[in-house]
Amino acid sequence: MRISKEALTLMGIPLQYQGIDWKDYQFSSEQLKKVLKGYTEHCDEMFDDNINLLLTGSNGCGKSYVTSIILQQCYSRYYSVRMTTFKDFITKSFNGEDTQEYWNAEFLAIDELGAEVSLKSNAEKSLIEELLKYRFAKGLPTIICSNLDKATLKARYGNTLFSMLSEFICIEIQGVDGRQTAFRKKKALDFLR
Repeated sequence: MRISKEALTLMGIPLQYQGIDWKDYQFSSEQLKKVLKGYTEHCDEMFDDNINLLLTGSNGCGKSYVTSIILQQCYSRYYSVRMTTFKDFITKSFNGEDTQEYWNAEFLAIDELGAEVSLKSNAEKSLIEELLKYRFAKGLPTIICSNLDKATLKARYGNTLFSMLSEFICIEIQGVDGRQTAFRKKKALDFLR
């Protein structure tokens, strides 16, 4: 199923990840392939059982890339999906903008948890806790991407969030920063060589 750029943009899928599929991704192991492809091939069951994912790993290792594929696959099966960064979610929430699309999306991805400049107050921690509690209660799966490991997430956000993350399947995405390689594959660069 081809998804329009307009729809992908409204979902929050970054431009560089629009239209990608598992054939575009290089899995670092067969186990990772089984888990990630299994999630999308059985997204009905993932939705019914509220299976949440926590993707961790270093900068550029492919967390957002993988998440974009998952969301596009779920959308192609007629689920509502949204992707946002935690920083953008905080900004919109505290500016009084409508964020219901994030609260109620059937599959939500929160990218860059931990990349916000600083937690100015406990309000940011409370916001992520409230969002996750709401989504758990409604049975809506959430995917969180973070450069931070679970221990650092616990230290930064506290025991409540850490406890909620115990209900997530934790997947460490390993690899080197793939952004430079992806950039070099752009066809338009052929005109500059």
